[in-house]
Amino acid sequence: MKKLKNKLSWSSSRQGKIDNCLRLYYLHHYGSWEGWLGESMADPKRRLYVLKNLTNQWGWKGIVFHDAMEHFLKASQHEVIPKNRIFAWINKTMRKQWTQSLKKSIRNDPKNNVTLEEHWNGRNGFDSVDYRDQFIEEVQQWFHNFYFSNMCHAMLDRKAQWKSIEQMNTFMIDKVDIWVKMDFVWASEKVPYLIVDWKTGKRKKADKNQLALYALYALDTHDDLTPKDIRVMDVYVKEGSNEYEQYPRFITTSLSKVRFDVKKKIIHMKTLLLDVENNVPKTIEEFPMVSTTASAPPCRWCKFKEVCHG
Repeated sequence: MKKLKNKLSWSSSRQGKIDNCLRLYYLHHYGSWEGWLGESMADPKRRLYVLKNLTNQWGWKGIVFHDAMEHFLKASQHEVIPKNRIFAWINKTMRKQWTQSLKKSIRNDPKNNVTLEEHWNGRNGFDSVDYRDQFIEEVQQWFHNFYFSNMCHAMLDRKAQWKSIEQMNTFMIDKVDIWVKMDFVWASEKVPYLIVDWKTGKRKKADKNQLALYALYALDTHDDLTPKDIRVMDVYVKEGSNEYEQYPRFITTSLSKVRFDVKKKIIHMKTLLLDVENNVPKTIEEFPMVSTTASAPPCRWCKFKEVCHG
C-alpha cells in the first residue's frame, strides 16, 4: 500500500481548530497522523487517532441530520419519500450508534463506529436511554421542519436542476488545496447556481463567511458563472420556521475579501511549520494549550483533554 502523505491544506474546520487551541490543532492534524496503523491504545499515535474521531452530543446530532438529508434527497430523485421513512431511518441509525458509543467501539474501528465524548469520559447519567430518545426526537423534529418548508417543496419540484448533494470538493489558493463541502446545490427559476447549507445550531457571524467561501469555489471552478449568477443561503432547521436566510448576490469586492482573508490564514498556518514543502510541524511546545485548567472552556469539552491534562 502506498504511504499516505500528510499534505498541507486549508478548510473552515481546520481554521476553527487553530483559532480554538493550537495544541488541539497539532494533535488533530499532526500528532494523530498514521494512528490508523497502530494496533492498540498503548500506541500514542493510535490513541490520538481514536480521540480525534470522538464526537459530542451536538456534533453527533448535526452529523445524523446531514446524513438523513443526504439519504432523503438521493432517494427522492427516484421516488416520493414519506416523512415517516426518514424518521425510521433516523431512529434506527441513532439507536445503533448509541449502542456503539456505550461500548466504546471506536477503539477497534474508529472510522466505522461512533463514540460520544460524554460516554468516553463517563459523564454521570449520560448512558440513560432518556438522553438517546431525546436526541432522536430533536433530529426528527429538525427534519420535520424542513420537510414541510416552502424550500423543500420548491426543491422537489425542480429535481432536474439539482447539481450536487453533500459533495466534497477542492480548489486552490496560493498552491494550497482549499476544501469545501456544500450540502446542496441546485438551480431555481431565477438563479443558475444556488448553494444551500443546513444549519442545526444557532445563527453565527461565521455562517456568512462559510457561504462566501462556497461562492468563491463556484466562481473559481465554473468558467460560465459570474457573481450575479450565484446565491447562497443558510437553512436554520432548528428554529422550526419556513423562513431561511438568503444573502445578497456577492459582488467582486466581497469575494476578493474572502480570498484575501484565506490567503492571510494560509500564511499564518505556514508559520507553524518547520518544513513547509513537506508539511512538517514545529515541536509540540510551539503549539501551546489555550488553558492549563481541564475544567475551563474550551478544555472542558475537548476530545484530547485526557492527553493534555491527564
